[in-house]
Amino acid sequence: MLFMNNGEQKFTAVPLPWQAQLSPLKTAIARDMNGDGFADVLMAGNFYENNVQLGRNDADFGTMLINKGGSKFVYQFIPGIHLKGQIRKLVEDKGSIWVIRNNETSTLIHAKYKK
Repeated sequence: MLFMNNGEQKFTAVPLPWQAQLSPLKTAIARDMNGDGFADVLMAGNFYENNVQLGRNDADFGTMLINKGGSKFVYQFIPGIHLKGQIRKLVEDKGSIWVIRNNETSTLIHAKYKK
């Protein structure tokens, strides 16, 4: 679920598309990525430390939800971006996004979006 903050400690629960439910999501950035005036959401995650019976959760390669307005989000494939590993933090820096992984190297994505 995505919980939209309406202010005054009130939130609206928004179900996520099935593509955003394939693996645990640990971090997100909400920004207008496509210039339409609505805040879109880039999310990432994965989790490897499960027990042997469950196996690791590694089906997320970066999830982009495009905001269509009115708390409606649709999944959007991100061409050319394949975020692997246990991602723990997405950090914005001067129009780019640092992808911080657990026990792995970081990656810098040169994103083209409006702040």
